[in-house]
Amino acid sequence: MAAKLKIFFDTSLCIDAGNGKLSESPNWVYRAIRYYISPLTVYELVAGLDTGQGRYFNRNREAIRVVYPTGPKRFLPQLRSFIPKQLFGESVRLPHSVDVDFDLWIKAVLKARTREELESGKLKVGLKGRKGIGLDLRSINEQMRRIEDGFANLLTAFRKTGAPSLTPEIWAKLILDSMRTAVTPENVGTLLQRLDAAYRFEERMWGFITSPNYNFAKHRSELVDAHQLTYLCDPGLYMVTSDQRLKKAIAGSPQSTRVVTYNELKKHV
Repeated sequence: MAAKLKIFFDTSLCIDAGNGKLSESPNWVYRAIRYYISPLTVYELVAGLDTGQGRYFNRNREAIRVVYPTGPKRFLPQLRSFIPKQLFGESVRLPHSVDVDFDLWIKAVLKARTREELESGKLKVGLKGRKGIGLDLRSINEQMRRIEDGFANLLTAFRKTGAPSLTPEIWAKLILDSMRTAVTPENVGTLLQRLDAAYRFEERMWGFITSPNYNFAKHRSELVDAHQLTYLCDPGLYMVTSDQRLKKAIAGSPQSTRVVTYNELKKHV
């Protein structure tokens, strides 16, 4: 028997499914494949709850119901531990300050009847949240926007100061340095092979520095898209998206066949 596909949904797919824009409910997916949850998808969806009006709370969290089915599921590790393990077999223990319990976040969102209850700090969820949990949606959203805005502002500033081309070697060195991994020809080659789609996407973003009409602020969420693509360093993992722009951006990558739409996913199963 062939092994089941390993997949995760990006934010665009969850929003479309939550809004009823898919041709059918994705409930069959959770039984037919090995389903994983990306922390980045959860973060974006929860942050998005802050931007909607309170009376739309129940409608807006439908996308979170999609990302968190009742059937079998696993969370992907955060990238700062996932990439070193996948590429070099290195185990990285995250500091407590960044080791977020996304499972608890989702359970709280789905249990709360209103935004006010979710943020109250009195919501009791399972054993970990039995003393009461509250999510500060404004803070979660602002934290994500600060990161995205910082990246957009950096690329915009390069229009004035100039920036070198984002060659594969420069990009690989930046990532290896951030991982505190030796920048050797072997490590650079491994990283570029396993993160090909992510590099192509970021190199495309970098190319817009010379396009004065391109507004990085309006496309700030592309930073999350680039990070989602790095999960493809697991050669058996597929990303399911509704974002045709993203698919077009990485069309030349050998990993592009593992970034699929919902309808394309059905053909794989």
